[in-house]
Amino acid sequence: MRVGVLLHACARSICTRVAVHPHWVIALGSEYGLKNNYEKMVVCPLAGDRFSGDLSRFVALGVKIDYSCNVKFMQVPIAGSAEFVREWVATKMGVVKKILQGVSGLNQRHVALYLLRKAGHGCRVIYYLRACPRDLIAEFVQEFDDNLKDYFRIRDGVGNQRGAVGAGRL
Repeated sequence: MRVGVLLHACARSICTRVAVHPHWVIALGSEYGLKNNYEKMVVCPLAGDRFSGDLSRFVALGVKIDYSCNVKFMQVPIAGSAEFVREWVATKMGVVKKILQGVSGLNQRHVALYLLRKAGHGCRVIYYLRACPRDLIAEFVQEFDDNLKDYFRIRDGVGNQRGAVGAGRL
């Protein structure tokens, strides 16, 4: 129990030091040979416009401040507005649609499905499903499912749009 309290106190202390003294983080990075690109950094106060803290030290370094509460981590939205999520879904589905169009043109269904699973963005889709919060990923899942059904016409039991893949033919 004491270890947990100690770790929490240390984490809180470090967070406080980072917020109050960003130069401490810079010195720590340079000590390990890391360089900071402040133009790519963004501070996202999750309280949005209600945030009342002092961010002037970050601004002085050239770090952008984003009060929109739209946050992506590792290219996946983890918090944000419905419009922000819709834009993300549209971008990711654009790539998925291109892949589905290419795969749907193959003559052999099993080859198309194998390529879709192994090389056709399947791993990335699984990453999105695992990394994105459930309430934000529902729109992507529905659109991905609809597109998958459309390109392979699974719900009709017919081949793909171009007729290249016959129903039930492997």
